[in-house]
Amino acid sequence: MRFQPQRAEIAVDRGQSVMEAAKLGKITLPHKCGGHGSCGTCKVLVESKTDLSIPTKMELRHLTEEKLTMGYRLACQCSLTGPATITVPEEPFRRVVREMLELQRQEQMIQSSVLIPVAVADEGTVEETETMPDDNDPSREIWGLY
Repeated sequence: MRFQPQRAEIAVDRGQSVMEAAKLGKITLPHKCGGHGSCGTCKVLVESKTDLSIPTKMELRHLTEEKLTMGYRLACQCSLTGPATITVPEEPFRRVVREMLELQRQEQMIQSSVLIPVAVADEGTVEETETMPDDNDPSREIWGLY
């Protein structure tokens, strides 16, 4: 069994649940109910060429028919009969933090590569440069760069 995005491969016995396999491989799966299927927080995406166990009543309660068709299952309820790739969805809070950090990184990159007008050229157009004027350049005063 392969877990993504962790890129971990774990040898498991036929019939073991995805949750049991994750525990063997020390892969963290969110779950609040201890693996009884009552909370629905251990959703994973299962890609398998072999048949999976039929969805349990708990899975039918927490997953729509569309999600089941797409391959989503509850890790604590789904047993595998052969090789499979399990994609662990990113936790919502972690996703928000990652997106905020990416946005901050992009803003820093934009700020560090801002073009600064340094001189007025022909017909009032502005020439731009990616570097700051040196300390002796009189345009530093114009742009407030003392």
